[in-house]
Amino acid sequence: MSNFIKRYVYFLKVYYNHAEYGAQICKEIGLNERIVDIVRHHHDKNSIDEDVIKLQEADKEN
Repeated sequence: MSNFIKRYVYFLKVYYNHAEYGAQICKEIGLNERIVDIVRHHHDKNSIDEDVIKLQEADKEN
């Protein structure tokens, strides 16, 4: 597989899974489970969790 395709596949994998990867990193560095869950679910549709909604709003600003 060419380097371009490998990089493209890696990019897509990170792009589509970044919430889960971010949650894993948060857990590994010792953040509390609440933060881990907020990061993990920040792209969920129709969330009723106020903190997730706040993160979604902040994410839209970037």
